[in-house]
Amino acid sequence: MIADLRSRGSVDDADAVQTVLDAALTEATRTRSVGSPAFAIPIDPALHLRAEASRNISDEVARGWRAFLDGKWEPQKPQRAAHGQGLAKSTLNIAVPRELVAQVEEACDVWVREHEWPTGRGYKLNARQLAVQWLARQFPAPEQEEAAAE
Repeated sequence: MIADLRSRGSVDDADAVQTVLDAALTEATRTRSVGSPAFAIPIDPALHLRAEASRNISDEVARGWRAFLDGKWEPQKPQRAAHGQGLAKSTLNIAVPRELVAQVEEACDVWVREHEWPTGRGYKLNARQLAVQWLARQFPAPEQEEAAAE
């Protein structure tokens, strides 16, 4: 569009359009970086690869969190691996609003108290645990899909 305006001799119009587009891009970038910072989730590498099939992992995690907040999905009690038996982890970075993370963390605290779940390190239900559980549910391992079909 800008090149077309310039080719027609409307240099001032092209400059005006470019100025508006630059301002919009700057504002969009600022808003995204302030409103949706990166949120790192340690995750099993195989699950990470399966989740990559999603068009937008951030939206998928947010959908799971909203299902939890709305009472449409209940998490499983987190299980702690025996010492030295933990799986290798990769890091999944998603962009989600801080407010949503805060809501989920608060709801997790309430859930844990209501269900008398342990709160020790490795057992505590939190936004990261919920994200991993939701993604595992949405993107099951092939052997889990086969078992469910039988």
